[in-house]
Amino acid sequence: MQDLEFRSATALLLDAVPDNRNATRTMLYSIGFREIEAVGEAPTAERCIQTRFTDLLVAEVTGSVGPVCQLVNRIRQGELGVNPFMVVMITAWDAASPVVRAVVQSGADDLVTRPFSTSQLKKRILAQIEARKRFVVTSDYIGPDRRKDGGREDNGSELIAVPNSLKARTVDGKTPEDVLGEIGLMRRAVGIERMRKLANRIAVTAMLLTDRLGGGDATYVDPGEVVVLRRVCAELMERVDGSPYESIAELCTTALTLCESLIEEDGGTSKNLSLLSHLASAMQVTLNPHRDEGEMAREIASTVQRVRQRA
Repeated sequence: MQDLEFRSATALLLDAVPDNRNATRTMLYSIGFREIEAVGEAPTAERCIQTRFTDLLVAEVTGSVGPVCQLVNRIRQGELGVNPFMVVMITAWDAASPVVRAVVQSGADDLVTRPFSTSQLKKRILAQIEARKRFVVTSDYIGPDRRKDGGREDNGSELIAVPNSLKARTVDGKTPEDVLGEIGLMRRAVGIERMRKLANRIAVTAMLLTDRLGGGDATYVDPGEVVVLRRVCAELMERVDGSPYESIAELCTTALTLCESLIEEDGGTSKNLSLLSHLASAMQVTLNPHRDEGEMAREIASTVQRVRQRA
């Protein structure tokens, strides 16, 4: 690859330990970065992202896995700043399974275990420029595709080549203004795909809950599962606001009311779940105007069957 203009890119470094933070900053400077903001707390990093276009986030999770992974998740969900597709590299002294799992689920691009050298860090950054993984959008995840389980809910999700501003800045010499248009278009596309996956999740969950009633012998379902379903409905309602699919907001409102009834266990469980399934189907038809309704119904049934088999 040609010489890269790292000085053109903006990097944000998050590490609570001053000595480690300074050491990593020195490494980034040696690689060629000049626009480096170094902070010690996740809330400060959040403010930087809100006010400054960021191409690369390097964040240490040792001692603060939760706050850092929540920050990354919010970036990927489009809740912070203008670039949800920034390259995110997590560093850690501890690479135990819970840490790795949390990092992967956050939507980060890479996990680099300490100690590492400048050349090793540069190699990992180059990998994100040259061969970054495509993203996948599901009902509970946006980030690089690492799926290995063929039985999970959103296994059929299409892979998306998201804008890579780090590559655009270092290889193509583009400015933030040059890539903002592309980022905006992809944000809208990802948002619509997310809405489709949320509607899919509602349909699958309603069918599974119906199945768990045991042929009608039970009169209520696990409130914990319905709380999650309510969260999904609430997010969908929030995302359709101001979108081309704002017409399904009323369906979302009704779905939330049904969830509340299920949580309160006030009877009519089977009827409420049936209504919820019909609402989810109507949402899917609206969100997928070019798809066959029967095909979508078969996909839902297939997903439910896979989940049953796993259980």
